[in-house]
Amino acid sequence: MILAIDTASPSVMAVGLGSSSGDVIEVAAAGGVREQGTQVITLIDQIVGSRRQDIDAIAVISGPGSYAGLRIGIATAQSLGLGLGRPVVGAGTFEAVREAAGNRILHAIHPAGRGEWAIQREPGERAVTAAPRELGDPALLAGEGSSALGGTEVSPEARVAALLRIAARLLLSGEAIDPVAPYYLREPNISRPKRTPLVAGTRQQLRSTKRNG
Repeated sequence: MILAIDTASPSVMAVGLGSSSGDVIEVAAAGGVREQGTQVITLIDQIVGSRRQDIDAIAVISGPGSYAGLRIGIATAQSLGLGLGRPVVGAGTFEAVREAAGNRILHAIHPAGRGEWAIQREPGERAVTAAPRELGDPALLAGEGSSALGGTEVSPEARVAALLRIAARLLLSGEAIDPVAPYYLREPNISRPKRTPLVAGTRQQLRSTKRNG
């Protein structure tokens, strides 16, 4: 069996269990992704149960997607792979979107935050971020949230089912499996903490006391 993990969404995570040929056995999803590390393990336990030793490989979405979500998903997959002695394979978000949409000619998109979307217009092309008005013909769009733009909706559950099929083909081909690395479009919006005036003032006071003594 193959265990698939998709934590690329900013709002929903999905886990799937499939046969060695990629047929879906079960998919579970959870919204409101708080405490993602705990939640993804809960989902895995929910669908795997006592069959953990029956897992032959673990697949995970490598991005682009939620910064924290991707890190958690990949770390979870790698930890399980190490603990079970099983291979871990990765597939990109856009690859899974196209697989889920039937590999039609389309532009794969994914929410990128700040009111923007990540878009890959052709397979293998570098993804960029764009405002909704810059995405082009809505009929050619596919991905999570696409339905609101007039495109083809691809939910996290559909992506994780597609991931099972992709992983099955990779494992069947016998190709060398590279270590899974996250694919980020940009770094998270985190600023360095500022020095507080209180700390600076305290240091100045200490220096002044020493001089006066």
